[in-house]
Amino acid sequence: MLNHRPSGHSRMGVHIVLLLLLTVQSLFVTSVPADLHTHCYFHDRGITDKSRRVDEKPLLRLMPLGASITQGWDIGTVESLQNGYCKPLRQELRHRGYAVNMVGSRAHGDFSDRQHEGWSGLKIDDVALKMLPVMTSQKPNLVLILLGSNDCFQGRRENNMDYARTMKDRMRTLIERVYSTSSDVTIILATIPPTTDAGNEPYIQTANAEYKELASELQGRGRKIELVDMYTTWLKPEDYSDSIHFKPQGYAKLAALFVDGFSRAEKKGWLTAPIDTGIGDSAGCYPSPNGFHGPVRTQLGSDGGDLRGDGVRYCDIFGRGNDDYLWSPPYWNGHPHVLDTQLDSKFVDVGEWDGDGLCDILTVDRATGNVDMWRNTYKKGDASPTFGAPVRVVDRNLCPQTIPPSNQNDPAHYLTSDLPNFVWYICMSPKGLSLGWLNRPSGLETLPSTNRAQIKIAEGFSCSEHRWADVNGDGLVDFLAVEAESGNVILWINCGMVPSLTSGMLWEKRLGFWTPGKGKGANVHFPKLSRSGRADMHVVDEKTAQADTWFNDGECRGARDDGEVKDPGLPKIPA
Repeated sequence: MLNHRPSGHSRMGVHIVLLLLLTVQSLFVTSVPADLHTHCYFHDRGITDKSRRVDEKPLLRLMPLGASITQGWDIGTVESLQNGYCKPLRQELRHRGYAVNMVGSRAHGDFSDRQHEGWSGLKIDDVALKMLPVMTSQKPNLVLILLGSNDCFQGRRENNMDYARTMKDRMRTLIERVYSTSSDVTIILATIPPTTDAGNEPYIQTANAEYKELASELQGRGRKIELVDMYTTWLKPEDYSDSIHFKPQGYAKLAALFVDGFSRAEKKGWLTAPIDTGIGDSAGCYPSPNGFHGPVRTQLGSDGGDLRGDGVRYCDIFGRGNDDYLWSPPYWNGHPHVLDTQLDSKFVDVGEWDGDGLCDILTVDRATGNVDMWRNTYKKGDASPTFGAPVRVVDRNLCPQTIPPSNQNDPAHYLTSDLPNFVWYICMSPKGLSLGWLNRPSGLETLPSTNRAQIKIAEGFSCSEHRWADVNGDGLVDFLAVEAESGNVILWINCGMVPSLTSGMLWEKRLGFWTPGKGKGANVHFPKLSRSGRADMHVVDEKTAQADTWFNDGECRGARDDGEVKDPGLPKIPA
């Protein structure tokens, strides 16, 4: 029996994280893609003058837009670690007191907030198409454009100066697309830097003259666009890593030039808050005891309580992107029901096993660890959810454990989902040691680890005291311990797949990052009920099933910083 009950608050959030089956993208990575990193950075969360200034300035949802120079190409640096001008630029803006969230579909560099829209080798028209999905979904309020070198190179190859002269029209089309998707955006347009190949220069000079005319025309029409001239003798031969791209000191000069243009836009009062897209700008921000607001009554209660703390579940049963509240009574009788498994509630949980966007019911055989899936067959328009007959989806006896005599003891393995991906199978021993297997359509696969499938060592808590939830919104599920009586929370931040002698994952223990406990540990849940992307703290009353939520606002407004915010020491532009 699982009852769907609407919340007493607005319909809840995006998706939920409960206990122990975790998705491919949320907990584990088999390699380190460009938009993930494998290091954790922590810094003093004390209130400083700088952090107060942040609240007085608009958040900068910043898109660097261009080609290989925007990517930060440097022949002397591994591609994934190329910082370009983006890292020093972001550091300078943070030092000036702005919250920053870099956006784009690509990511390079050795810092956390490293997204950009720089497409190596592409011309203006190509980038104008590539940028559209991100422009439409993320709607930056600040766009830095450094683009057009590849158009100039094509003009030279074809001995066609007219191709350079028409770059103004192509750039105008791109810029108007930016304004059409984010109407109040501020644009800083850079002229094309010189190269060390003299044959390129007539084409670049022609294009730059067109860019200057374009910026002037758009300003005359009331557009918020500032021109930055990067065709300068300040860029010396020793600043280049090849004839086109730069070494770190050269990219630092580009950052300084962009900052100069930013300062002019700032003085004109052009900077405004970004459009609310519902995505959030603070992914990666760590929780802070002072960064919660609540309690907010988000659940009015049900026909019975949850004395054992093992009956409440949260999952998207209807595929609407909202978390539904489900209650699994101890012995499955006495209430209207959507499914009767004839099992004790502590052996029943929820998770999107087959990746279809609908939360399935999953039941565990404690003696073997085998799992049956009751597939969610709900179709839009149906009055209530329906479920298919149970199908055995885990049959390898991966987690056999003795059934405990006490009802207070939770089973060793729990099931959780983090839509929209397949869930993982995790086995946790009674003492908290965790093994993990990847769930794929072809079956379970063992994760690489020095110790077979081991992903987390025991930390001195029982399995019933542990939870898994993405507390900082970075897309990686973190490890939590909730003290049974006090409800106090201890965090281990997930830093990605970095195998060690004891685990296939790297974890950083953090104390004092969470708000003090608000209820018994068994009744504390960590769903995502807001649009922040971070798990909130949700406490269910054991007698009434009423629930209050403390929303996790995090400790910053923009994306996560890499350590202390300080002056990057950008070079001074010559007078």
